[in-house]
Amino acid sequence: MSEEKKFSRFYGRKKYIAVGIASAIVLVGGIYSAITYSYSDKFIPGTIIDGLDISGKNIAQAEKEMKSKYKTSEYVVKENGKEVTKITGKELGMEPDFNGYLKDLNNEQNKWSWSISKFTDSQKKSTPNGIVMDENKYKEHFDKVDFNSGKREEPIDAKIEFKDDSEKFAVIPEKVGNTVDINKANNKIKESIKKGITEIEINDCYKQPELKADDKKTNEITEKLNKELDKKITYKISGIDAVVPREAVASWLRYDENGKISIDDEALESYVTLLSEQYSTRGRERDFTGTISGPIKIGGGIYGWSIDIQKESEELKEEFLKSKGDIERVPVVTGVGFDKDNDDIGSHYVEIDLTNQHLWVYKDGEMIFDTAVVTGNPNTGHTTPAGIFYVWSKETNRILRGADYATPVSYWMPIDWTGVGMHDAVWQPSFGGNAYQYRGSHGCINISLGAVAEIYNLVEVGTPVVVHY
Repeated sequence: MSEEKKFSRFYGRKKYIAVGIASAIVLVGGIYSAITYSYSDKFIPGTIIDGLDISGKNIAQAEKEMKSKYKTSEYVVKENGKEVTKITGKELGMEPDFNGYLKDLNNEQNKWSWSISKFTDSQKKSTPNGIVMDENKYKEHFDKVDFNSGKREEPIDAKIEFKDDSEKFAVIPEKVGNTVDINKANNKIKESIKKGITEIEINDCYKQPELKADDKKTNEITEKLNKELDKKITYKISGIDAVVPREAVASWLRYDENGKISIDDEALESYVTLLSEQYSTRGRERDFTGTISGPIKIGGGIYGWSIDIQKESEELKEEFLKSKGDIERVPVVTGVGFDKDNDDIGSHYVEIDLTNQHLWVYKDGEMIFDTAVVTGNPNTGHTTPAGIFYVWSKETNRILRGADYATPVSYWMPIDWTGVGMHDAVWQPSFGGNAYQYRGSHGCINISLGAVAEIYNLVEVGTPVVVHY
């Protein structure tokens, strides 16, 4: 065979093979195109929505299956894994509309990828929009659910408290508790249903404290309170330095949500009242050493002082809020004797002994004058009251008036608020002894004219007068 014939035969065979391959390609392409075309109104393989496989289904078929799925789904609400309630899509009046969603999904699909789509996750979709429930049916069911059955604890805000061990304010952490926030739970349940979630856990729907320990403002307020607490308050009271305890200051400090520090008036007045009760002398029983009687205890009378609660509270509050550092105060007081030493009678006083019917005047601790007296008649109900009093006025040439008398005297020194005082009694023939039992006064201390003149010059207004048995 000639070379020319061999070449012609080889070329012919090759041509037939190429034509065959081309024909096969055209055939396969046609088949692939035909299959691709068949998916033009259907979903390609691997199309899965919320676990439902709709591969090969058209929009109407897919929507029917999806509606069935969601209407028959059961939604279980749990708290810490324990079932609280459950409801089906049908009971919720669920009428989902997925037509628009499915149309868009179908249009978005690359139909030519049908051969590989089922081997990838590209067509796996989460729950679509379109899940719609009947709000009235939802409300009807969930209004009957007792989300807070059993023992529950309300949340407790973080708070600022004074700690005795550190003597400072500190933040006490908040407590969440386990009371369900109904609105928050309902919002989560609705959103979960719309997303196709069938098990809904609500242990993240508890009521939350409004104020937390890590809140910046809480810690700033604590610092402010401790700064105020560091102000040392010292009272100068009758020779005593009385330091106000930190816990007392803490008891009247207050703050608002903006961190402004204020004073609780009632709490402050309570402390000032306690301070007055601790140190004031008005009405207090005192130790006294009588000239004849020796050591006795004597109480009652009008002599002494107490803190003016209202005025002192007002002044302390004003000074405390304005002050940037320590405070020293002498309290606002009422009464007499505050400037004396702690027993407040001092070393300048008048002593009247009812048993011995005698009067002494002491100055600088030394007896400088004494005289016999006539006091109130106990047999007529006019006993001179015992107690600690003071000369609150001095007058000369006064007319003393009572229900059945009007008596002029040369010297008058009242010592209480009921009309008892020291005065001259020229009608008394003698003084001392037991004269008071049958010609005693209406309660006053009768003194001879010469003696009372001496006393008038020796005592001042405010001089204590101790009357005792």
